[in-house]
Amino acid sequence: MRTALEMRTMAERYPSKGLISAIDSGKLPFHLIEESLLPGEDVLLAFGAYAGHIGRVRYKNIALAFTDRRLLAAGTLSIPHLGARDNMVSMKLDVFHSVVAAGISILIRTISHDSITIGNYSSEIRSALFDQIQGILEQYQGGGMPGAPVLPQSPAEEIRAYKALLDEGILTQAEFEAKKKQLLGL
Repeated sequence: MRTALEMRTMAERYPSKGLISAIDSGKLPFHLIEESLLPGEDVLLAFGAYAGHIGRVRYKNIALAFTDRRLLAAGTLSIPHLGARDNMVSMKLDVFHSVVAAGISILIRTISHDSITIGNYSSEIRSALFDQIQGILEQYQGGGMPGAPVLPQSPAEEIRAYKALLDEGILTQAEFEAKKKQLLGL
């Protein structure tokens, strides 16, 4: 797949939700990803996220595409960040070392510790994306990436995962408190 339309169509299979509804895949900047594709490069997985971080840069309505060579991401800067002048990021697949699914988010860790956090997925969507990303990284890194379990296993671990999302600004205080009460059975 190579066109923005094809990527948007695939992204509709993996909806990410905001406070009210799922993001509109038509608003995701897949056209920037299409323009950045190299000759012969194919998109293997395309999806969007309501919110995400790449390193310390925070995005909203972010489009992501795993190709057979790299991860491409384009989005709107959520908060202006020093040094973040454009909204397009490209990372070779060999910089990733693990993928973790926790709470409503997916965390993709890199060897340079500039992790990617993308979120606001249902547990079913999060699990499906986790499996897809894990499979791509295993296949295109020569099988060298160790498996990572879908986390968390306990309510305490899940509360910690949601607290991290609160600290990153992906969740509001009210959303965090509501989820915490739900997990504690209050």
